[in-house]
Amino acid sequence: MKATFAAFAMLVMFVCARSGSAETYVLVDSASVGGSSICVFDGTVYVLGSGITALSLDLVQLGGWSAQGRSVSANADYVCVAGSGVTWYSPDGTLLAASNAGKDYVAIDASGRTIARSATFDSMLVELLPSGTVVRYWFDHKQHIDNHLRDMAFAPDGDIYIVDYFDGDATTGVNRFRLGPAGEEEYTGGFSTQGQCIGPGNDRPEVFSLGVDPLGNGYAVDYCDNAVEKHSSSGALITRWSHDDRINDVAGDAFGNAYVLTGSHVWKYAPEATTPVQRTSLGAVKSRWDSRRAAR
Repeated sequence: MKATFAAFAMLVMFVCARSGSAETYVLVDSASVGGSSICVFDGTVYVLGSGITALSLDLVQLGGWSAQGRSVSANADYVCVAGSGVTWYSPDGTLLAASNAGKDYVAIDASGRTIARSATFDSMLVELLPSGTVVRYWFDHKQHIDNHLRDMAFAPDGDIYIVDYFDGDATTGVNRFRLGPAGEEEYTGGFSTQGQCIGPGNDRPEVFSLGVDPLGNGYAVDYCDNAVEKHSSSGALITRWSHDDRINDVAGDAFGNAYVLTGSHVWKYAPEATTPVQRTSLGAVKSRWDSRRAAR
């Protein structure tokens, strides 16, 4: 009997060790706000749809204003939108500056350094000041002229993650670069997703968009499998989960929560072992049982 119990205990320890090697995310909340791009700065979630909608981390609407574009990024002083051009707003929606040197995708760091896809070539980045002044261009290399830069986001250490820079295998994932003050550029890593597109010429993963949280973790939308992958700052896969609706973008906060954006909703996911209190601003405590009910 003791031998049987010991064997069972060893089996349980093995299973727990295996299952504990990756986080499990559960759906804990949602808001009826959809759009094309989402970002999180400090305690505010910014959603770009028909305009900018500002939400708290528990998805209570804080405000919003009219804006048009394809992607949004924010810091303490600016909410930056890229579409046909790049526009800087204050966090209360006041228009501050605009530039036609960039388009479509944008990232802004804590200092206000703004990186966008060049309006001239899809294979180039442009660095801008929040005043709209052009500082320099990046990746002005003829051998990359047919490639298309997609989404981008700054890491806490100042490196920038970019989707789809190199041709070939590297276009299947997220590439990380250090853009130096003297115009130098250095590849510092990245990661690729596990999903596979099916069809002629599409036998590879396809990253659609990404976000980086304040801890340096990267979140990528796998367009092929309609899934989210979370990677560590070193590029290691932490976890992966699927979502029923088509995912447009994803962002993460400092508490490990992920905000998945579809055309109609923001869906908040949290690590199961540390599921946070929901609707804290309203004082309501939600149990993990309620979280699992919400996920069904």
